[in-house]
Parts: sequence; C-alpha cells; structure tokens
Amino acid sequence: MGLWLRAGAFASAAGQTDAVAGIYAVASRGAIDLWLGARRDWRSGYDDDFVLEDTAREEDKYAVSFGARVGALVVETVQRIDSAASYGQLSFVSSPETRRRVHETPARADGQLSLQLPQVTFQAVVRWHHRLFTPQNSNLGEAVFAEIRGGQPQLGRNPALFVDTMQVSLGSEWSRPVSDKVGWLRLYANVGAGWRREQLLGRDVRRGQESESVDRAVLVAESGIDVDAAALAKHLSLRLRLGVTGWLPTSDATVSIGGTSEVIQRADASIVAGWVLAYH
Repeated sequence: MGLWLRAGAFASAAGQTDAVAGIYAVASRGAIDLWLGARRDWRSGYDDDFVLEDTAREEDKYAVSFGARVGALVVETVQRIDSAASYGQLSFVSSPETRRRVHETPARADGQLSLQLPQVTFQAVVRWHHRLFTPQNSNLGEAVFAEIRGGQPQLGRNPALFVDTMQVSLGSEWSRPVSDKVGWLRLYANVGAGWRREQLLGRDVRRGQESESVDRAVLVAESGIDVDAAALAKHLSLRLRLGVTGWLPTSDATVSIGGTSEVIQRADASIVAGWVLAYH
C-alpha cells in the first residue's frame, strides 16, 4: 500500500494550456498495481476551436480516477463528479520488471500499429529482419519493411475540410542498441519510397463537397527509439516505439472544392507512437 502524487502540465505554441494534479491510494503485488484517487484538470485556450471547446470545458473539473497496471498494460478510467462525463486511457509501459523476460535473441519478424500526430492517421507496418548490407557479427540490426498509412486528418486549421489520405511504401530499416549495457533501448532509422493518394472532403457546412483525388510518388523517412516492454510468450515480445516520420511527395497539387482552391500533397512530418509485436 502507498500514496501516489501525480501532476503534469502542457503548453502549446497556439496558446493552449493543460494541467492536471492528483492524489491516489496505491496497492501493489508483483506485476500488478491498483490505484484509486481524485484529480483536478485545468484546460484553457480552446475558445477558437469549436471541436475541442466543449471537451475542454467538460474536462476542466474535479474527477475520480481508477486505474490498474498488469505487466506492461495500463488501463485507467476517469469519472467526473458533477456529471456523467467520463474518459480513460489504454497504454503500455516499460520497466525493469516487465522487461526481465524479454527475449535476447533478435526478432525474425514483427508487426507494428501506430498513430501519427498531430495529423491523426494510422500506420501499419510489417518487417522481415534480414541482413542485406551489414555483416552477421554487426550489432546493427537490419530489416526490410512494407507499410500502409491512412486516415482523414483536418486540413490545417480549417474544421470543415479533411484530407482523405492513403499511402503505401517499401523500404529498409536499421537499428542499434544505445550501448551494450542498455540493450533494451534502441535507436532506429528507416528510408523508403512508395505511392500516396490525397483527396479533400467537406464536413459540416461543406458536407457533400469533395475534390478530385491526386496521386504522387513519395519518399518517406523515420527515426526514433524502440523500447523493450514485455515478453508475452515463448516466441513473442512487445516493444514500444516513438519517433518522427516525414514524407516528401514528388510535387504538391492545387485542387478545387466547392468553388475554392486548396493545396494538398505537401511535404510534412509527424510524431509517430505505437506498439510493435515481435516474433523471435
């Protein structure tokens, strides 16, 4: 049993600020933690975004929070005291306890599912770990990958236009441990090429409007960190991935929608965060 104090804050260049503080009673046994407590959230700077304004107003209150950690999996729910509003989170963590049975043998193949932010899109990747350019005794890992990305992120700050996006690509990836003593933390980088399609879709006051779709060849690159999270079975392990990914279409395109012109197929970059299931 114990007491847990938690606080955090966030500020954006657009003037949005978030903060949270809470106190929790915690019970732990082995790889399981349970906690129950109270928290207070503060949200400001969302008045110009009608999509987020109501959510921010509802979250700027006191709440009761209950959570549990089982190994690398964390589930937490938050219930507002003065309303029926609630929300939660599902996340994965890495700690010495959860990593202690992670396989030391290199992965043969893995699959990844990620989210890209602030352009909210999904990314699904499969990798085959095979050496093409590096020697067998090198501590540099090597893999070839195929990926698909898709979603309908908002076009800039326009809440009525969204970019229907689909991208497929192939490429190579390299990774290495930060050091011999910190093998659970790896740096990675990859490059690839593929095809990207974008189309504008209208919402709300522009519902029903759409532009023509535009296809482009695209170059992609990504780098970041991989963290061992947990061994799930005899031949399976879970890793967490955080990085920055960018894409460069061969050229941008100007399209018409509802009597206005907009530019799509721009080069851009996103934060990518996800989960990797590896087969050893």
